[in-house]
This record gives sequence, C-alpha cells and structure tokens, in this order.
Amino acid sequence: MAQQSLGVVNVSWNGVKFPCEKGATFRQGGLINKSVTAGSQVFYSREMMPSKVQCSTPYLSSTSIGAILAPATAELQFETDTGQTYVIAGAYIVDQIEITGGEGGRLTLTWEGGEAEELLG
Repeated sequence: MAQQSLGVVNVSWNGVKFPCEKGATFRQGGLINKSVTAGSQVFYSREMMPSKVQCSTPYLSSTSIGAILAPATAELQFETDTGQTYVIAGAYIVDQIEITGGEGGRLTLTWEGGEAEELLG
C-alpha cells in the first residue's frame, strides 16, 4: 500500500492559521553535538539549537503586520497534511518580515524557539 508523502503545510501562530506555500521548512531544535579539537584529539560538546519554522503565505488585503508582530512570544504549530503537528511553545519571530509583490503577493515569516514537541493524535 502506498504511503502519503508530505504535501500541504499550515502554520498557526497565536491562534491565527497561515496556509503555507510550497517550500515551508521546519527544523527540530534541541541538543546537538559540536566537535571540539585539542591537539590531535577530537571531543564533543553539546549545545542547544533553536527550533525554526519558515513559511511564505499569501499577502492579503486583510493582513496586518502589526497584529502578527503584536505578541512577543506565542505558541506556534507546524501542521502537516500527513497528520503530524509540531508545537513550539513561546516561539518568536526572527528576521524582518518580507513582503513580495506580484504573482499574488507573498509574506515570508520566520520563527524560532525552544525544542518543538510532536503532538501525537
């Protein structure tokens, strides 16, 4: 039997749903290993890497940049059409919001936060 592959992604930020265009990305944060070298030996240390979500969504006449930026931190959900949802509690917007004109208009948003949790159905 064929399995479904990821296709459609929606992001919910502070309770507002953003339908993502193709190419939305999710990076699971958490502890990662970093190489440490001393002389001819290699060791490792661990450090925290933030979770990261990037989404481009249509820029509509009802879109308010101020409303999007209003909460300093909020819950972010990365929802897939294959049933997985990843939640970053206390996520925040990083980078400047980009608006691209033409071809329907596009708003690009990037969030980071602590380690994401997978919601299991």
